[in-house]
Amino acid sequence: MDNERLDALFAEAVTVPPAERARWMDAHCGDDAELHQELERLLAADAIAEGVLEHAPELLADNMADTVDMPQ
Repeated sequence: MDNERLDALFAEAVTVPPAERARWMDAHCGDDAELHQELERLLAADAIAEGVLEHAPELLADNMADTVDMPQ
């Protein structure tokens, strides 16, 4: 697989609205099923990472509240 092409497609794909990505990927990956699958995997991992970063302050606060003994 051409990693440079994959990197370039990924960089462009993250700018495409999620509702339009399937059509965009079909147009840009053509018949290359391996490229399509790898691009989907990268986009899914990116979405998970984005969600974790988006909620990190809340998760950190919740974890700190659960582990810190507050004086009474």
